[in-house]
Parts: sequence; C-alpha cells; structure tokens
Amino acid sequence: MLNSPYSHFVASRQGLYAINESSWTQLAEGQYYGITLRDNILFAFEAGDRVKAPTQQGRIVAFRLTDNDISSSECLVEGLDNGCHQIDFIGDRLHVVDTYQQRIVEFSPCFQHFDYRYPLPRAEFNAWTKGYAHCNSLIGFGEHILLVLHDGGKHTGRPSRLVFCNQNWQIIRQLLLPGLGCHNIVIMEDGTILSCGSLSGTLINTKRTIVKVDEMMTRGLSVDRDNIVVGASMFAIRRNRKEIPGRVHFLSRNYVRRATLELPAAPTDIRRIDGRDYSLSNYASSLPMTQSILS
Repeated sequence: MLNSPYSHFVASRQGLYAINESSWTQLAEGQYYGITLRDNILFAFEAGDRVKAPTQQGRIVAFRLTDNDISSSECLVEGLDNGCHQIDFIGDRLHVVDTYQQRIVEFSPCFQHFDYRYPLPRAEFNAWTKGYAHCNSLIGFGEHILLVLHDGGKHTGRPSRLVFCNQNWQIIRQLLLPGLGCHNIVIMEDGTILSCGSLSGTLINTKRTIVKVDEMMTRGLSVDRDNIVVGASMFAIRRNRKEIPGRVHFLSRNYVRRATLELPAAPTDIRRIDGRDYSLSNYASSLPMTQSILS
C-alpha cells in the first residue's frame, strides 16, 4: 500500500483497518492483536477463539500489500495460544508475545522452527500473587529487548513495569512506569521511552505522565518524525470487548491533538503503513538515536 491514501494500520478484535485522520476502511475480518510490517507485507496475530480458550487456534497471517489493498494472504503459523498480544521482527526473526503463557515465541526466518524464551518465570494466567505479570509489548533496540509488564492494573493496584533484557533474555534492569495496565513501547530520538498509561487514558514515559489523551483507555501507539498516533477504547469486561467501538487520536510531536477518528472497533495495535515507525524494532534500531536511558 505504498501509494495508499491511508497512513496507518489498526488491529482490533473486529478486524484489520487502514486509516488516516479522517477516514477508515476495513481490510479483513477476524480477531487481531499484534501487527508488524516487513518487505511490504503486513504480519498479524489472529486469535481463532476466545482469548482465554485453551484451543490453541492462534495464528500468524501474512497479508501481501498492493497500492491500495491486500492482494493475497497466507497463514504462516498455526497452533499458537489465543491470548498472544504484540508481535514484531527483531532482525529477521518474528517475536510473538505469548502473554497468557508468560513467554516469547521466537520464529526462525523461514517460520519452520521456533524457540520459547522465558525472561520471566513460568506462571499461570492471572496468578498475580505467584509471579504472573501479563507481559504484552516488546521492542528490540541495540543489545536490549524491552518488555512491558502490565502487572494487573485494577486487579492488583500495582504500577506496570518496563524491563530490559539482554540477548540471552535475562532481565538486567527494571523500571516502574507511572501508570496502571500499561501497553506499548516507543523509543524516542533522545533515548527516552513513550508508553500508554492505559487505565488513565494517558501517554507516559518512565518518569511522568506526558499528556492526557482520552477518558477511555489508551492502547496502540505509533510514532514517526512528525506524528504521534494513539488508540483509545472503552474499558469493558473481557467477554464484552469484542463489541466495543474505539477511536484513534492523531497528535503532533509536541502532543497537540490534530484529529480524532472514530472507529467501529477498539484498537489493539497501530503501525504506520510505510514502516517508518519508531514502534517497530528494526526501524527504530536503524535510526541515529541516543541510548541514554538504555545505558
């Protein structure tokens, strides 16, 4: 979609969308969470059943893009847990945040082989007092892999955490985030980190709230040289989340709201169509950013 009138892809529980500041079009139906881009292909994690269902119907689908639409699709991986969240390429390997199983699934470049990575101890879903942390987002940058640990939000009252792993998936540093139920990681040019303070409807960094975005929860974050694009949706109990609508806010880089687009679905992830997106590991790693907060 290099010549598309749209600027961003949005994943949601009601399908995949292409959007700009004033309009949207639905590209595919399905229950989608993480999305990422590589070589003019949109990769998406699709849950084939309820996210808590033990049916292992999650899959990775590759959508080949033409100028204005999806020209073909291919299922690359099947049998994943339905509760996976964000996905991204770090180098030539796709990484899937297998949230409910508290692990990362790392695929070989040909998708024929995979390894489970356990930066956190194994723990049962929602066992908050026994080590479950609900890891939902990742980004690779330099020698580090960063993860967002939701840590329970309203269930526990604990703030979310940002953890730094080395290439062996060992945690070498942790920072508390000033928010509950957080999602997403974007590394900015000065080396600071932007995230969604989801339950407060904010954008935050590791030290403070930067801006109030919405009364609804924030989730899905894309940043480029000129724009910040963030999703928002009503907070609902899990069984009702598939039906709720949402919106996407377009902000300037100094956090001034420029436009708001109403969507019939709640965003779960947002990526820039041309791939020039600081939320994408390989693009962020290609930029001459300082590593101040990472050192």
